[in-house]
Amino acid sequence: MRTLNSHNSSSEAKRAVIIGAALECFVEMGFTQATMEKIRERACVSNGSLYHHFGSKEELAAAAYIEGVKSYQKRLGGAVSSKVPAESGVKALVRRHLNWVHENKAWAVFLFRTRRAEFMKAAERNLSEENARFFKPLSEWFVERKEAGEIRDLSFPLYMALILGPCQEYSRLWLAGAVNGNMSRAAAEIGEGVWRSVKAD
Repeated sequence: MRTLNSHNSSSEAKRAVIIGAALECFVEMGFTQATMEKIRERACVSNGSLYHHFGSKEELAAAAYIEGVKSYQKRLGGAVSSKVPAESGVKALVRRHLNWVHENKAWAVFLFRTRRAEFMKAAERNLSEENARFFKPLSEWFVERKEAGEIRDLSFPLYMALILGPCQEYSRLWLAGAVNGNMSRAAAEIGEGVWRSVKAD
């Protein structure tokens, strides 16, 4: 007899398969051309299974976006803790951002393309909750490092702009094929530049 946990596990696995298939279709075909039928075929699931998990393409696209955000935030979230000094943490954030983009190109393309898409309006609450969970410990870490005199006295949004802004721009260029440099080398160079911009005088 199947237990409730095994049923839930199977359901979650199928949901992940559908999201993975949807991500591939959205990136390859674009949101408009990626129909629910094409996603169903890519995922190798029945119509009943597809619509049991997602009532519409918009709902599925929003869910795919949220999963991408969770993956990205999970990678960056382990970069800092109370025991991590400022320089190590800042450079780790840069490195983890660029490594995530390099290892998750489809997710990265999708996130860049669709943040302002109409279907994201329905997901704003979930996205806000994920961001709140992610930014709270990160913000506290910056306060600790500032009070320790390791970094400049700036607001949290400014820290984020100075650290992640260059990462976002390089990622955008890399995803567009405008740069072909080694990602590890880029992470080291950007990390050094970012650190110089936020370290205490």
